[in-house]
Amino acid sequence: MSQSRLNPVTAESLDNGESFKSPLNVSNTWGRQYPMAMIADQDGIFILSQDNRFSPSTTNLYIIRDAAPYITFIHDQCILMNTASQAIPFTMIDFDNDTFSVEVESSNPALIPQDSNHILISGTGLSRSLTITPTAQLSGTSTITIIASDGRKTAKRDFKIDVSATKLTKVIIVLGVDPSKLNSTHFKRCTDYAYKILIDRAYPKENICYLSPVNMDIDYNGALDDVHDTPTIDHLNTTIANWKNYPEFHQFIVYMVSHGSSGHFKINDAENLEASMLDQWLDDFQSVVPKRIITILDSCDSGNFISALTAPQNTERINIASTREGHAYFAYDGKISFSFFFWTSIYHGEYLDDAFSFAEKFVKILNTQFLMQMAMAPV
Repeated sequence: MSQSRLNPVTAESLDNGESFKSPLNVSNTWGRQYPMAMIADQDGIFILSQDNRFSPSTTNLYIIRDAAPYITFIHDQCILMNTASQAIPFTMIDFDNDTFSVEVESSNPALIPQDSNHILISGTGLSRSLTITPTAQLSGTSTITIIASDGRKTAKRDFKIDVSATKLTKVIIVLGVDPSKLNSTHFKRCTDYAYKILIDRAYPKENICYLSPVNMDIDYNGALDDVHDTPTIDHLNTTIANWKNYPEFHQFIVYMVSHGSSGHFKINDAENLEASMLDQWLDDFQSVVPKRIITILDSCDSGNFISALTAPQNTERINIASTREGHAYFAYDGKISFSFFFWTSIYHGEYLDDAFSFAEKFVKILNTQFLMQMAMAPV
């Protein structure tokens, strides 16, 4: 038996008391070595692999002893003041089947005290969840640290929680083209992805108006409660006008994906939304409720479209476009696009400018002649 890169064991040492339990077949390759079996017990994980790089082939036995537990990723959270968070799930992975303890720390104990009334750990075994309840009448930010220990090794996982004094955001998502049309499925991939990320980041459904030609159960909860209405000029105008009823909100977002041309956005097969129309609706709203508006447009010539969306004096408007002029590109069912990179960055807790920079960088890298010819479809 050959030497391993980890802690090698010999056949003799195994004969002297090593016990194997729970055999598990492993089908993937490990470099050029092919795992034949993985066995775990209280002493560690044992991986038996066949190395076919040389002739004759050799059999290697690897042992991983006393491995630290691992805690899965948790994205940053946003909740309202005087409101408990939804259950925040996480999973712990322990490679050597140890029992372990779980503790949680708060970097801002005034906002999130370290007791079970404010940090509740639920669940048993490897699947757990946290429910965070901030101190009444306080807002701010705290870093929450989950600590898992098996008595010898320790793992930590951090995430931030923002407690806002006001309701956060109203959002309109517009999917402008029926996804059954040619070259249009990638649009729906992007708008659905944005919707799921907002829901996952604890945005209430009542704060998101999704205008889509297809009514589907996007979050798989068994109910058709995700799509608000079809995308039309009238429906978009009415939704923006209704924002005036929510002056306590501090920002409003319009995210739209479809075909486009200079100064126009194809909101459905029969209607084109003109940039001047959208600008007037937003001006009318901000003249009554001078709160921040963010527009995000992913379509051809989107840079020309947003150039017309100028804010009234003493108001704030942030306009984001996927391209200055010319084509917007989508590939692999929307997974390579400005939208997908942008919302992935938002999912990981980045601010708007960082999310834009991240998406812009990757679009520039991928927008090569090869990809345009071989993989990407202009819209």
